[in-house]
Order: sequence, then C-alpha cells, then structure tokens
Amino acid sequence: DLPEGIRSLSEEMVDIMIPIKEESGEKAFENIPVKILKAPGQGLNYDISAQAVSFVLKGPQITLEGLSADKILAYLDLSTLKPGETEALVQLRLPEDTSVKDEAVLKVKISVKPLFTK
Repeated sequence: DLPEGIRSLSEEMVDIMIPIKEESGEKAFENIPVKILKAPGQGLNYDISAQAVSFVLKGPQITLEGLSADKILAYLDLSTLKPGETEALVQLRLPEDTSVKDEAVLKVKISVKPLFTK
C-alpha cells in the first residue's frame, strides 16, 4: 500500500542501488615501539635513531575507532644491511583499509658497524 496522495505509475518492481560512502577519519598514534624482525648479519651491530614512532592513520572512521596501539606492529628488517649509515622506513602492519597520512614520519636513521674492528 502506498501512502495517501502517492500513486504508482507502473506495476513493475524496480531495484534501486544507492551508493553509500563510509565516513572517513584520522587517528593519531604516539610512541609505537619499533621491533627488529631480522637483525643484520652475524658480527654486525646496529643503532637506530628512534626506538618508537608516532604517526597519523587515515581510513574508515569505524575501523579507526576500534583500532588500538597494541594492534599495530611497527618493524624493521635489517637482515640485508651492510656496514655503514642508511635511512629506512619503519614498516607497519595495519588493517587493510587504513594508511599512514605522512610516511616521512616513519623514516629512521640506521648505523650498522662490525662488532669487532681489526
């Protein structure tokens, strides 16, 4: 039954699709510890300029609201580094639909040195 004053122009049923965009947002995370998943080769020592990183994530608001710092993994793989100084981006394991607003804040300096010098 149709409301009063409304009449059907056709007896056919029609499917209507209305796209709904999920509300997006941003959330800051402070001092997330950086874990070393793979250290440099044997006989090498390393020093990293930051033991923790802070960043802003962007993504669906509902995902960000349910995301806590303990659900984020920040890590470095140092296994391929040779002695010397370099910069690397800290890698993050995040929910699929989120991203870092500014990746530059994830850049750290790494110094790799031999444990023993001759």
